[in-house]
Amino acid sequence: MDSATTGSPAPRPVPLRVVSAAAGAVLLLAFVTVGAAVQVLNVGVGLWFTELLLFLGIPWVLLRHSGRAPARATGLSRVSPGSALVGLLAGAFNFPALVVPLQFLSTSLAPEPVRRMFDQARVFEQLEPWELGAVLAGVVVAAPLCEEFFFRGLLQKGISEWLGGRGAVRPLVLTALLFSVLHFDPVGFLARWELGLLFGLLSLRTGSLWPGILAHAANNGVSAGLFLAARGRGEEAPLQLPQVLVLAAVGWAGFGLLWLALRGREAASGEPAQGDGEGAALPGERPALLRLAAPWLVAGVLSVGLLFELDPRGVELNLVDVRGERLEPIPRTEKGPRASSREALHALRRQARRGEVPVSLYEERRRAVVEAERAPGPRAP
Repeated sequence: MDSATTGSPAPRPVPLRVVSAAAGAVLLLAFVTVGAAVQVLNVGVGLWFTELLLFLGIPWVLLRHSGRAPARATGLSRVSPGSALVGLLAGAFNFPALVVPLQFLSTSLAPEPVRRMFDQARVFEQLEPWELGAVLAGVVVAAPLCEEFFFRGLLQKGISEWLGGRGAVRPLVLTALLFSVLHFDPVGFLARWELGLLFGLLSLRTGSLWPGILAHAANNGVSAGLFLAARGRGEEAPLQLPQVLVLAAVGWAGFGLLWLALRGREAASGEPAQGDGEGAALPGERPALLRLAAPWLVAGVLSVGLLFELDPRGVELNLVDVRGERLEPIPRTEKGPRASSREALHALRRQARRGEVPVSLYEERRRAVVEAERAPGPRAP
């Protein structure tokens, strides 16, 4: 029996600061356990699993359980074509203007072993075409939507409420900081912090998630496109300072043109987002948490089960790589016996993935490569 039937007032929604703290704690625990495990099984499926079920599903369930409409509470339901276009262009121009220089600076200062360990381009290695497509689609579509839903849609508002709603700068900065920290990439920390500031500012100025989502998508799309274009030409060496300066000039020129186009008018038609989400409150009793979470849990179990059914060899090979001793990353430009041995190992792995040779043969060869590289005066086995 709901409150409308009894005449009693509907329960007041749980404060956003409590919802955001609970969502953050549950998400972090799930991310470093279940999410990490599924990404080990398959990076493409794991990326979509993490984004949809963790970054979107957990805050969605907790917002609904708190007595709110999730889309309204986060600004996802507010759409303005003008502000969305501004977000898309801002994300595209921001990549060469600020992300590239900041990443160049961080990469230049980081020690070589750290650069190799956190080289994001390695995620594209040894992927089948469908996996590469899944990763690219996840990076450009799933990550912008789901991460903005959590970070700017919920966490930034929750932090603002924790701080008493006094000013927007501290919630903006803290949310961007957490956004960068939770990517677990010290080399890309500064660039992602700046991106978090941009996405959060767009959310604050428009009251909508869509400008930040499209800016996020544009940044990731430009980054992935440039990487794939360079790899297709065989140019995988890092950018040099003159190239960075040219790209920065192009990005700032784009920002200048965008500013001129917006001069004298508002860049967005929406009002600033409300910090407490009271306008998104729903009437009636709050739904049971388990009933809300059940469809998401079933979807997660089914997706992992389907992965084991459709790609058992890929899963087995990934588990071999995880169980075995770690192969230290080597520069992609390296030549010589070690590079030739690695290429032969990668070729054998592709054969095992296609079922042309047993997985056990790859496992034996991998173990031999590890032992040879760790022996004094390493030679290709």
